[in-house]
Amino acid sequence: MTENPLDPNDDVLITAYMNASLAATKVPRRFEQLTYYTETGDLIETQAYAERFGTVEALEKEIFLTFFVYAERMVRLESSEAERQDPANMLLSFYYTLFEVFAANREYIMLRFATPLTHVKSLFCLDRLKAAFEDFFKEINQYEPLLPVPLLKQAQEKLFTEAGWLQFLSVFEFWLKDTSPDFERTDALIEKSLMLGLDVLQLQQTERHLADWARFWTQK
Repeated sequence: MTENPLDPNDDVLITAYMNASLAATKVPRRFEQLTYYTETGDLIETQAYAERFGTVEALEKEIFLTFFVYAERMVRLESSEAERQDPANMLLSFYYTLFEVFAANREYIMLRFATPLTHVKSLFCLDRLKAAFEDFFKEINQYEPLLPVPLLKQAQEKLFTEAGWLQFLSVFEFWLKDTSPDFERTDALIEKSLMLGLDVLQLQQTERHLADWARFWTQK
C-alpha cells in the first residue's frame, strides 16, 4: 500500500499553488514567479514552498502523487475484502477513481501538460506517481504463470508492472484529448484495455478482448 500521510499543510500549499498557476495561466519555473493565497485569502510566503518542497519540479511530483494516494485510499475504503482479492476488479475500480480525481483537477492538469505527453520533460512530474503505481500493481498481481518456473514468474511480474505503466500513459494521453460527455470514451478504453492486459497475462480469452480493443480504436 502506498505510504503517504497527506499532510493537511501540504494540501493548503498544493491548492494555493494550483490556483496561482491557473490564475497566471502558466506553470512557473521558480516559486517566486507567482503569488499564493489560501482559500480564505491569506497570503502564503514563497519561502514556505522552498522550505517544504525545495523546487517547483519536486512540488509537481508531489501533486500527482497526491492524486494517486487519494484515489487509492478511496478504492480501498469503498471496496469489500472479496473485491480487494480480485485484481481485475481492483484495477478497474482504481482506474475509474483515479481518472475521476484527474477530472476534478482537469484544468490544472491540462495546463501542466500543454506540451505533448511524449515530451520527456512532461513526464518528469509523474515520477513519484509511477513508483507508487508500480508498487500498487505488484501488490495486486496474484496471477500465477501456467508453468511453475520461478524465472517465469519474475518475468511475468516485471511485465505486469511495466506494461501496466505504459498502458496507464496511453489512457492518460487519450483522456487529455477526450471531449466526450463525462469522458465516456476514456471509460470505454479503460475497460477494454485493462481486460486485454489481464487476459494476456493469464493467456485466457485474449482473442475476444483483443478484438474489442482493436474495434474501439478503429471506431475512435
